[in-house]
Amino acid sequence: TFGLPAAEEKTVLVIDDNVDLVHFYRRYTEDTQYQIVHIREGQRALWAVETYRPAIIVLDVMLPDIDGWDLLTQLRHHRQSQAIPIIVCSVVRREELALSLGAKVYLPKPVRRQEFVRTLDQVLTSR
Repeated sequence: TFGLPAAEEKTVLVIDDNVDLVHFYRRYTEDTQYQIVHIREGQRALWAVETYRPAIIVLDVMLPDIDGWDLLTQLRHHRQSQAIPIIVCSVVRREELALSLGAKVYLPKPVRRQEFVRTLDQVLTSR
């Protein structure tokens, strides 16, 4: 008998006000190395980055309390989050803007399980 080392768990900070969607993200990442941590308010993003130290951030730009594009810019300039890959996942079709503001990947909603996990894998390995 031999054992394989367990994959190190990677925290994914999801900033999205849609709780139902985050439920799907959690189901999508069951039995993977990813653990979803969720906040609904963009104004708590910097606190969450410092608290959870995520490996990846998934950001919706349509948030009730802050402009998501402004938040993306803040995250790119904040000392503790500037090196964390950010996936903009939104119904707002502005891929070029997302990438120009520092997102690693733009992922249009709705997103399927395979696409979501593949994108997480992609940004994690291309850091």
